Formats: sequence, structure tokens, C-alpha cells
Amino acid sequence: MKHARLLTLVFVLLLALPAFADFQVAQWQFNKPLSASEEGLTLLQLDEEILKHTRQDFADIRIVSEQGQELPYQIVPFTGGEIHGLGTYVLENEGIINHVTGKDFTSLTFNMSEPTVTNCITLEIDSKDDYLREVIIEGSTDNQNWSLIKKDKIFSVGSAIKDTELLYPTVDFRLVRVTIQGKDEKPLVVNEASINLIPVADQDFTSLPATLLKTEQAAKRTLVDLDLAVKGYNLDHLELQIEGRNYQRQVEAFHSFNGSDWIGLGSSSIYQHQWSEHQVTHTTIALQQNCGRYLRLIIHNQDSPPLIIKGVAVWGQAPKLLVDLPTGKHRIWYGNPEAKMVNYDVQQFSHLVQKQDLPVIAPAEQQVNENYKPQEKPWTERNRWLLNAAIISVALLLGLIIINNMKSKR
Repeated sequence: MKHARLLTLVFVLLLALPAFADFQVAQWQFNKPLSASEEGLTLLQLDEEILKHTRQDFADIRIVSEQGQELPYQIVPFTGGEIHGLGTYVLENEGIINHVTGKDFTSLTFNMSEPTVTNCITLEIDSKDDYLREVIIEGSTDNQNWSLIKKDKIFSVGSAIKDTELLYPTVDFRLVRVTIQGKDEKPLVVNEASINLIPVADQDFTSLPATLLKTEQAAKRTLVDLDLAVKGYNLDHLELQIEGRNYQRQVEAFHSFNGSDWIGLGSSSIYQHQWSEHQVTHTTIALQQNCGRYLRLIIHNQDSPPLIIKGVAVWGQAPKLLVDLPTGKHRIWYGNPEAKMVNYDVQQFSHLVQKQDLPVIAPAEQQVNENYKPQEKPWTERNRWLLNAAIISVALLLGLIIINNMKSKR
């Protein structure tokens, strides 16, 4: 039994991995100084240099105080532009909305009880047929005198193209009326309607440097590849600059970290309609995701001639970190391929924090760690074959000891 206990102890020691402190300065290649004038939760804006040198999953980011204390942070999830909804109404509820259907028109009146700031109305329309209708948007404070806000159009073509969102200048009427004209056509059936306020600058998106790598024509499709120079941007949308008119195409979007393995971002429609009564252009593709360095678009042309792509504008921003900073000088460290993913307390409640009210700071110039030394893998990983051999040997010895003990008892 003594031999068995000894071998078991050896077995446990062989499996035990050396324990290292997670943050050791020499294992991080780059850092940037930070300065916090206020104590408390702060948003730290990452930049292109950090995105270039940090890991794909941001697991190597560490924020350390002057005293060497590791400071908790959380990457702020990307949500895209926010819409402040004031209500979605089912139209049977006459107490909220006055819904009138005439011979060749449909009229809806939003009654918000008091003057309310709005700039967007979305209609849910039930129609199996294609349609193109003129819409008049008016506002009132007393339900007697109405002011014209905007004239617009809504339309639907097939199952893929539909635009029933009405954007208008920001107003603060108590009542907003939408009239859908029919021009001797049967009125549209509106099932639901919502009125909202979309903030003009809810997210600080900028035009990112995107290099057009290639535009390739293949069988019934056009392939467009872009290079953003670094991975890790939060991309909101892109806009295709297209020469031509009267087209309607389906577009698939992908992103990649290495330019060869592609991950789907979804699909959308681009179109341009132009004739006497109607002119509309939609060449924007929503992305709203943290993406790799490369983007790919596949435009399905079917039997139509390929579109002439003049350029692509990509809009987004670098991610932000939510950090609990003491006042004073700190550093953000990054560039450690072997760093482990961290799990701080702040990650459990960060979604409750109203981030739009927090101060935003940016790091200073990048500094290279002259004492950088790549993290050496543990002995057990560098000599895994020896560890495996030792484990097998111990298992065999334990088996022999057990067999011998069983024979001796007989």
C-alpha cells in the first residue's frame, strides 16, 4: 500500500501545472498611458494601434494602475444606433390611434396626450400586391389646425424590397397624422404603426479607411473585397457608390480575420428606381457587428449586366471599454499572444450602466516594452511527450501493484 500511495502522489504532481500570476510586465509588448481626472466608471476609447496589436478576442488587454494594481474592465457590447420608441400600436385600439379608411386613402392619427418629440414613423402594411403610394405627414396641437411636416412615399416590390419607414424633421406636436393616398386604388391595410425618436448622433460613427482590394465579375455575380487595415472595428453600415439607375439586386456580406475564412454578416437589397413619379436610392447595407479586417460583398446580378462599383464607404468606430478608474496615471497593456481571458465582476452588471452619461478618455502615444520577453510555455507543455510517457508508466505500475496485491491475498 505504501508503494501505491507514493505512486499516486507522483501521479498528482505530474498533473499539477505551474501557477503563474496573470500579469507580468515582460510578457506584454505594448502599452499606452492613461490619465483619469475623475474617479469612477469611465469609457476608454480604443484606437487603431491597439486594434492592430491586440488579440482577435481582446483577451490580452490589461489596465494597470501606477501602483501595479490590475483594474477591472468590460468591453462595451456593440448595439448600433438606438431608436427611442414611443409606442407600437395595434390599430383596433381606437383610444390610442384614430384609424380612418376611405375610398382611396388610409389615415392614422397618433395621439400622444402632450407635445412629444418625434422624427420617425414605421408602418406595418398587409398587402400581397406591389404598391407605391404618396404619404402626407401632418402635426397638430389641438386636432383642428394641422401643419404640413413632410410629403414622402412608401412602396413594396416583391418580397425583398419594402420601405414603410417615414423619416421627417424632428417636431414636438401632440398629434401626428399620416395619410396614405390611393389615387383611385384601393386603400392599404395598416396592421400596426409605431412612432419614434431616432437621435441624430446616438453613436459617434466615422468613415473608416477601407481599401478596395478587387472587384471581380463572375457568373451572374460581382465580388467586392475590402481591407480595413486592422481587425476589431465595430461596423455599423456601408454604402456602395454605384453608377447607373433602375436596378434592384440582392447582396450578401461577409467578414474575415485572415482574408480566406469568411463569416456571414447577412444579406440585404440595394436598389435604384427612377421615373417621372418616383425616385429612390438605397445602397446602404447594415452590418452592426464587430468585424475582422476584411469585408466581402457578393452582388447577385442574375441575368442583368454587372453594376459599376465606384467605391465603398464603411462607417463604424473602435470599441470602448467600461473601466472603474481611480484618479491618476494608469496604463493599458496589450500584445500578449498567450494571455488568458479575464473575468471581472464588472462584466456581471455593466449592462445596467447608463453609458451615455460617462466621461470618455483616449489613451496617449503607444510605447514599446523594451523588456518584452515572449511567455515561455510551461514545462509540461514543452515536454508533453515525456509527461504522457510518465502517466502511462505510473498507470501500468499501479495496475501491476493491484494485481500483485490481489494474488498475495489469495
